[in-house]
Amino acid sequence: MQRQKSKIIALGANTASYTLLLKSVTSSYTFTGTVSLGVSQAVITSGTVKEGMHCLMWFNTAITVGAYTFTILGVAINKEILKSPFLVSAIYTGGAWCVACEPFTAFRPDGTTITSTGGIFSVTSVGNTQWNSSDKLAYSNMTLTGAILNTDLHATFAMPVAQLADLTASEIVITGAGKKLESAAVATYPSLAELARVKGLTSAVQTQLNTLTSTFSGYVTTGALASALSSYYTSSQTDSAIAAAMATFTTVWDGTTIAATTDLNLLTSWYQEYLLDPTGGAIDLGLPAKSKFATGEWMKFTLVNSATPSTITPNGAETITDFTGALLSPITLSAIGDYVKIAKNAGTWYVVETNL
Repeated sequence: MQRQKSKIIALGANTASYTLLLKSVTSSYTFTGTVSLGVSQAVITSGTVKEGMHCLMWFNTAITVGAYTFTILGVAINKEILKSPFLVSAIYTGGAWCVACEPFTAFRPDGTTITSTGGIFSVTSVGNTQWNSSDKLAYSNMTLTGAILNTDLHATFAMPVAQLADLTASEIVITGAGKKLESAAVATYPSLAELARVKGLTSAVQTQLNTLTSTFSGYVTTGALASALSSYYTSSQTDSAIAAAMATFTTVWDGTTIAATTDLNLLTSWYQEYLLDPTGGAIDLGLPAKSKFATGEWMKFTLVNSATPSTITPNGAETITDFTGALLSPITLSAIGDYVKIAKNAGTWYVVETNL
């Protein structure tokens, strides 16, 4: 009996055909080399072909066909099969070649342990012949039990937002201590309405407040008032300091300071506002007569600088009347900050406003 040997054929990129010389009932060939075809290639036979002749071809290679074809004994092989090693079995029967091919599958006995590495299922020990170390199982084809754990997910897995657990409506979203998204409770965090109030800001709020403070600091009218606001704490001290400052505000008021008993009839010019400063003693202020003051005009008198009472009295037969009809003639200002605002009408002074 003649010993059969596998003949080795090296594949080339531009070889149009490979001829198999068949001399026995069974022949075996091994094709080697990884190539990208530059022409269409074909495996053909020569010699006398007999019924039942069998030929095995081992392609221990990878063939990229591109726009070309690879034909074995008249059968064009699928380009996907050609991409990895494969086996061809051809039998001559009924006057034609019957060609079958399949990829190489390494033999492994049953009992395989399957594990997942980086999301790819693979065979890690001797066993099941249905699995190859490069095989992958579609997740949709698995029947799962229990919850999916973080370790079950691939490192590059990105879950759609629609699949996350529901959050609380109309609350901002933050990351919690567990580095998971959660709703920020309005009892601790700003509500949407509160956040909306800062919409339109063009710079930091603190920066704007600092600028505002700096702007107002330049409008302290007198040093005395600034000192009062920064260093006086009791009400009497504050009243005294404010009164002293008010006494110097001649440029702020449209009136003047009256420091002694005065008859306004004798003044050459009148103002609507006066500061009464009885530091040197009580002031008895006489209001202008009807002929000296226009109907409907008003005057305001404020006591400053001393707690000594001062009296405001009308001239002639006129009286001071409040709008309830009670006589208030004369009017006495007895404490710093007391003021009265009165207006003249039809021979009578009426109280317009007071804090007595």
